[in-house]
Amino acid sequence: MRLICPHCGYHANTRTSTKMSPLTGHAYYACSNVDCGHTFKAAFEIVGTISPSAMPNPAIVLPFCKGVGKNHKTMSKSIPLKESA
Repeated sequence: MRLICPHCGYHANTRTSTKMSPLTGHAYYACSNVDCGHTFKAAFEIVGTISPSAMPNPAIVLPFCKGVGKNHKTMSKSIPLKESA
Protein backbone atom coordinates (compact mmCIF):
# COMPACT_ATOMS: atom_id res chain seq x y z
CA MET A 1 0.00 0.00 0.00
CA ARG A 2 1.43 3.35 -1.01
CA LEU A 3 0.85 6.37 1.21
CA ILE A 4 1.48 10.08 0.87
CA CYS A 5 4.06 11.75 3.11
CA PRO A 6 2.16 13.92 5.61
CA HIS A 7 4.91 16.57 5.49
CA CYS A 8 5.74 17.19 1.84
CA GLY A 9 2.99 15.36 -0.09
CA TYR A 10 5.26 13.06 -2.11
CA HIS A 11 4.65 9.32 -2.37
CA ALA A 12 6.01 7.24 0.53
CA ASN A 13 7.19 3.71 -0.18
CA THR A 14 6.73 0.69 2.08
CA ARG A 15 10.06 -0.47 3.51
CA THR A 16 8.78 -3.37 5.63
CA SER A 17 5.56 -4.58 7.23
CA THR A 18 4.50 -6.82 10.11
CA LYS A 19 1.28 -8.81 10.31
CA MET A 20 -0.32 -8.39 13.73
CA SER A 21 -3.44 -10.51 13.06
CA PRO A 22 -5.26 -11.77 9.95
CA LEU A 23 -6.86 -8.30 9.61
CA THR A 24 -4.28 -5.86 11.04
CA GLY A 25 -0.63 -4.93 10.76
CA HIS A 26 2.06 -2.24 10.88
CA ALA A 27 4.14 -0.91 8.01
CA TYR A 28 7.21 1.31 7.89
CA TYR A 29 7.40 3.94 5.15
CA ALA A 30 10.04 6.22 3.65
CA CYS A 31 9.25 9.42 1.75
CA SER A 32 10.46 9.35 -1.87
CA ASN A 33 11.44 13.04 -1.67
CA VAL A 34 15.14 12.99 -0.79
CA ASP A 35 14.92 16.59 0.43
CA CYS A 36 12.24 15.57 2.97
CA GLY A 37 13.58 12.20 4.16
CA HIS A 38 10.67 11.51 6.52
CA THR A 39 10.27 7.90 7.67
CA PHE A 40 7.20 6.80 9.61
CA LYS A 41 5.20 3.88 10.94
CA ALA A 42 1.55 3.30 9.98
CA ALA A 43 -1.10 0.85 11.14
CA PHE A 44 -3.53 -0.82 8.76
CA GLU A 45 -6.73 -2.76 9.17
CA ILE A 46 -8.92 -4.67 6.73
CA VAL A 47 -12.40 -3.35 7.50
CA GLY A 48 -14.72 -4.63 4.79
CA THR A 49 -15.32 -6.71 1.68
CA ILE A 50 -15.76 -5.19 -1.76
CA SER A 51 -15.79 -8.47 -3.68
CA PRO A 52 -16.12 -11.79 -1.78
CA SER A 53 -13.35 -14.39 -1.78
CA ALA A 54 -13.72 -17.54 -3.84
CA MET A 55 -11.97 -19.33 -0.94
CA PRO A 56 -13.48 -17.76 2.20
CA ASN A 57 -11.94 -18.38 5.62
CA PRO A 58 -14.82 -19.23 7.99
CA ALA A 59 -12.94 -17.56 10.87
CA ILE A 60 -12.96 -14.18 9.08
CA VAL A 61 -16.23 -12.24 9.05
CA LEU A 62 -16.18 -8.87 7.30
CA PRO A 63 -19.10 -6.61 6.41
CA PHE A 64 -19.72 -5.65 2.79
CA CYS A 65 -18.66 -2.10 1.90
CA LYS A 66 -21.46 0.25 0.89
CA GLY A 67 -21.17 2.89 -1.80
CA VAL A 68 -18.12 1.42 -3.54
CA GLY A 69 -18.01 1.47 -7.30
CA LYS A 70 -16.90 3.45 -10.31
CA ASN A 71 -19.48 6.20 -9.65
CA HIS A 72 -18.57 6.70 -5.97
CA LYS A 73 -15.59 8.57 -4.56
CA THR A 74 -14.12 6.50 -1.73
CA MET A 75 -11.14 8.60 -0.66
CA SER A 76 -10.26 12.27 -0.45
CA LYS A 77 -6.85 13.87 -0.30
CA SER A 78 -6.08 16.45 2.32
CA ILE A 79 -2.56 17.08 0.98
CA PRO A 80 -1.98 17.73 -2.75
CA LEU A 81 0.03 14.99 -4.44
CA LYS A 82 3.45 16.04 -5.70
CA GLU A 83 5.47 14.14 -8.28
CA SER A 84 8.72 12.44 -7.30
CA ALA A 85 11.95 14.24 -8.12
